[in-house]
Amino acid sequence: MRVLDRFRLDGRVVLVTGGGSGLGRAMASAVAEVGASVAVVDRDGARAATVTRELTAAGARALAVTADVSRAEETERAVSATVAAFGRLDVLFNNAGITSVAARAHEFAEAEWRRVLDTNLTGVFLMARAALQIMLAQERGPSGLRGKLVNTASIWGLGGSQLHPVPAYAAAKGGVVNFTRELAAEYARDGITVNAIAPGFFQTNLSPRMREPDFATRFGSTVPLGRIAQPEELQGLAVFLASSASDYVTGQIIAIDGGITAV
Repeated sequence: MRVLDRFRLDGRVVLVTGGGSGLGRAMASAVAEVGASVAVVDRDGARAATVTRELTAAGARALAVTADVSRAEETERAVSATVAAFGRLDVLFNNAGITSVAARAHEFAEAEWRRVLDTNLTGVFLMARAALQIMLAQERGPSGLRGKLVNTASIWGLGGSQLHPVPAYAAAKGGVVNFTRELAAEYARDGITVNAIAPGFFQTNLSPRMREPDFATRFGSTVPLGRIAQPEELQGLAVFLASSASDYVTGQIIAIDGGITAV
């Protein structure tokens, strides 16, 4: 197989949570471009439908699913709908997430803490559980794999924030980091790889203030490369982790942050 062919996803089925906007939208577009059938899952059904129409217009097979990943029955329904439409599930981008209010821990409301962890950590578990049940029942491919999970962590899951306080977000993303490693260890012999992307500062709907020039300049000044990233800059890494190019990679947390974690 030629090197570039290893990055193709023809015949593969990919589910992207939080696929209606931001990084999830970029992931869905990237894997569709290299041949995958894509289930775009988002709690905002209109956004999911918009992305699906765009992918279909570009020639991809795509499905829109409305689901809240913090609800077990909805994660199971999203996976079932994907398998019903496309026959299998090869890759899960476990990407859906929310931000939290900026408050220090002694001022942080319990309800807000639970809201953030319900989506950003429990939601990752619920989607992984639903996807793993399907993948474990599938036949192994040529490389011995049955499927791939790609979780979205954060640089704030690798260290604390000095820019503004995010105790719940950091705790949840730190949980995603070690949950990724745990699943990688548990399921490697079953032919399922599990990795995580740890984004730095990106201009997305999740952080609308990143579009404000003063705010973006403040955050960009902390980045060794000197700027905030665009969602499309994550697409190459997403395709790598979904494709056979990464078949021997598992248990890894890959930061894409302009060098923040290097200093």
